Formats: sequence, structure tokens, C-alpha cells
Amino acid sequence: MTFKELIGYDLHTSRVAFEHEGLEIVFIQDFVIFKRRIYVNGELVYNRFSPWLGLITHAEFDYQGHQYRFLTRTTNFACMSQDVTVWVDGRQAGRKQDPVYSGLPIRKLMHAIIGPLFFGMALGMFVETVF
Repeated sequence: MTFKELIGYDLHTSRVAFEHEGLEIVFIQDFVIFKRRIYVNGELVYNRFSPWLGLITHAEFDYQGHQYRFLTRTTNFACMSQDVTVWVDGRQAGRKQDPVYSGLPIRKLMHAIIGPLFFGMALGMFVETVF
């Protein structure tokens, strides 16, 4: 078992795909390490940390003469449900809801919640004994 599997890393990742003028655009947001990545036809075009995963956030980039803007709104913190809207050249090109936790089967949902909790407790006990 890898470290990422142990803490349920992939369970805390949102993936939303859009299609625009024959391009496949994939928006990936990692809630554990606060990183956002955007791929256009498999090419990484946006890769940044975003320590603020608040109610409304955005990511912008230019690709082949078009300006893209991704707007994410967290609609439910308990389920990490978010609304993702993509704008191309100032016009809305797509909108999707992504229920990160509510889309998981119960076993994986419990792992997503309990895994980081136990990892944090173990890390806390380790730090307390060392220092």
C-alpha cells in the first residue's frame, strides 16, 4: 500500500472534463495538497498551488489564442460538492457539478474521512514524543 493510498489521497481529488471546439479540457483539483491542474488534450497548461479553497476561486490561462477561465464554487463543504464553470473568451462554455464525496461508495467515503484523521493522530503522537 502506498502512502497516497494510506491517507486516501485520490479520494480527495476532483476531476471535471469539458469539451470545447474539439478540445478535451480536464480540470483536476487536489484537496489534500491544494493543487490545481488543467490539461488540454492531455497537455498540462495550468499547474499551481491554491492554498485558498474558499467558496469561490478561479484559474485563468491562455491556449491557442483563447482565454480560458475556470470558476469553482464550493456548494457543500461536508460533501466537498463544487460547481465548476469554464469561460472561453468571456463566454460561458460549460458548467458541471462535481460531488466529490457524495459520489463515493460508503466504504471509500469512510476511508476518505477516517484515513486523514488517523494519519493526523499518528503524526501528532510522533511529534509529541520526539519534541
